[in-house]
Parts: sequence; structure tokens; C-alpha cells
Amino acid sequence: MRLLAFERRWLEVLLGAMIPTVPGSTKPSLSQVWPEVVSGGFIGELERSAPPLFGLGVHVSICFLWWSPLFLLSRWTHFGALDDHARDTLLARAMGHPSYVVRQLTIVMKLLSCFAYFRSAKTREAFGGRA
Repeated sequence: MRLLAFERRWLEVLLGAMIPTVPGSTKPSLSQVWPEVVSGGFIGELERSAPPLFGLGVHVSICFLWWSPLFLLSRWTHFGALDDHARDTLLARAMGHPSYVVRQLTIVMKLLSCFAYFRSAKTREAFGGRA
């Protein structure tokens, strides 16, 4: 699996929305630790080690969620142009959608966000784990 440059940019935005900044929290957001995650080789390892079917699911999930405001929110825009509230609304609708495929594509992104988030030593320390 090889992510294209635009998929990498979209992935950063999508994953950042999965684990956002919470005011007053001592836990970092994914956006705050993203540089550490990328420099630690997360994307490269994902590209090298993802099984082919999961890799296909990652590609489809990125593209689906990026353009999902068109049909989940009935808005002529993409995910990156939404504000935080609209992103939360969209992700909640995707997780509660009657279609199994829509829910699974969203779960793929949630899974990746957790893998990326806990790749960071700063995150693991914030949760009381080892760096």
C-alpha cells in the first residue's frame, strides 16, 4: 500500500478530528503529537506492513470520509472545510449510519487514529504508560 501525497494530507486532517483537542485536558490531541508520529515512521510502517485488503480499506476510508459531507450532511464541501462541530456531527452520523459499509469505513479511520495516537511517547506518558 502506498499513500499518495493528497491522501497523506487528508489522513492528517481526518485522524486529527478523531482525537481532537479537549479544553482543560492534560491529554494531548492527535494534532499536537502528529509531528512526532510522522517523524517516528508511522506512515511508512503503515504503508509497508498493512495487508493488501486493509490497505485498500484505508484508501477507500480516506476518500469516503473526505467527501462524505456531500451525502451525510447534504453540504457541497469536503471534510477539511468543516468546522469542529460539523466534523463531530458528521462522524457521529457516519458511526450511526444504517449502512454497515459506512460504519466500517469510519471504524477503519478510528482504528488508525488510535494506532497513531499511542505511537507518541507524549501520549503514552500522559496516560501513565512508558515512553
